[in-house]
Amino acid sequence: MRRQAFVLLFALGGTAARLPAQASPPLRLSFAEVVRRAAGTAPAVELAALRTTEADARVRQA
Repeated sequence: MRRQAFVLLFALGGTAARLPAQASPPLRLSFAEVVRRAAGTAPAVELAALRTTEADARVRQA
């Protein structure tokens, strides 16, 4: 039983070793998107800034 498992594992490992690694395609950005990200006006950055401002306001009210 162990020998069969070893043979199966060896066969699958050999198959997986021959498969090429799947690389993600390059990220394509427009010039406007690059400028937005560099300036810190990406949606995620804006949301983080708003949440920080909201937290500061709550601290001042308390």
